[in-house]
Amino acid sequence: HHTDKERSTSAMADLSSSSPSELFGEAPKPLPDSSENYDMTICFVLARELFVEGVLGSPSAYIKATIHFDHHERSTESVYRLKTRKPSWDHNWILCNVPANSVLHVEVHHHGMMSKDVRIAVAPPFTITKEILEQPEFEVDLQLVHPKNSQKRAGRLQVHLYSMSSLAPPTASIFSNGVNVTRTHPSLRAGVLAASSSADSLLPVFNTYQVEMFHVTRIFGADNVGWNRQYKAAQRIYAEGPDGESVRAVIRSQHASLYNSRKAIVSACANGNEFLELFQFGVRAGRRRFYTWVLLDHVFRFCESGAGFFRDFLSKHAMHASCRPSVRYAGEFHIQPPASEGGKHDGDYHLLVLDNNSGTFAPPTSLLPKVEAVFRSNFPDLHVVALAFDNPLLTEYKSIGLS
Repeated sequence: HHTDKERSTSAMADLSSSSPSELFGEAPKPLPDSSENYDMTICFVLARELFVEGVLGSPSAYIKATIHFDHHERSTESVYRLKTRKPSWDHNWILCNVPANSVLHVEVHHHGMMSKDVRIAVAPPFTITKEILEQPEFEVDLQLVHPKNSQKRAGRLQVHLYSMSSLAPPTASIFSNGVNVTRTHPSLRAGVLAASSSADSLLPVFNTYQVEMFHVTRIFGADNVGWNRQYKAAQRIYAEGPDGESVRAVIRSQHASLYNSRKAIVSACANGNEFLELFQFGVRAGRRRFYTWVLLDHVFRFCESGAGFFRDFLSKHAMHASCRPSVRYAGEFHIQPPASEGGKHDGDYHLLVLDNNSGTFAPPTSLLPKVEAVFRSNFPDLHVVALAFDNPLLTEYKSIGLS
């Protein structure tokens, strides 16, 4: 894994120009002995011999990890690997300003295709000592155990740690950063259905997108948006009892089909321009497109809104969220072209325009500045504005013609 090491060291070095105050506003309470802290990458490589109770066949496993020190906490989540007891993730988590004796907590979860995700294994808390942090590279093989019975073994987890002296200023807390990993999920079947249910015949595949996002939990804090209890479709989706479970099973199967990890095209966005290039600056077949999106703790998921078959989904936002009852935010977005190309703004640049148009979650306008802050902290060169769905400026922006 020398390639991982080289990529991780390079990414950590690139953070020296981004202070936490620039990313988050006011700097949080300083960590003790912050001048001796470390920047590091934790790579969750693979698991072996996963033993699972309550899951039919092999699990579709993913990692949830949290690092703690005093009142500071950061977390990450990997993608799932479909139906295997030997999942390989190579999930890199870049952390800055980590103090010695921080504690790493790791859980392995099973992604249910038509049911709720379940926790299937945990690792005992692992203390990252000063001796470990002083080594440029450290490998550890963690014993996994049953989440409710620590005497019952559930497999092993291979983890690599790469460390260097911290480049963060002494007033910083622990924070995560790095290159935003993207996953494009193409579906030929969905593309055929979309083309057959609309006048748009130029859709050979239908893509859904997942972009890893940093700083979401730091910026949003305790703010989550629950499902809209005044919205009839949401009432059906999140109803208690067998009827609600049946509806959620269908939506989870739609999510599993459209976000199929086995077929994902993995890449990375190093800047805002590369993020926009991921979906051709919001243009397909010569027409500007609307996109439906949700923001979760670690990922931004989206796809085109206007595909004919997609309009028949009970809730596009619930599909993106795999029926989670709450999200950080949800809505629609589009890309305004530069003014010289007909854009309705004054700048000669592409503008990401996000809104809160989601009946399923009806997110409040008060959180729109936090949405902007997430995108600016992940892509500092990206021009972005977040507007309420009934803002007259949004209506003007849409007048360029979107589908």
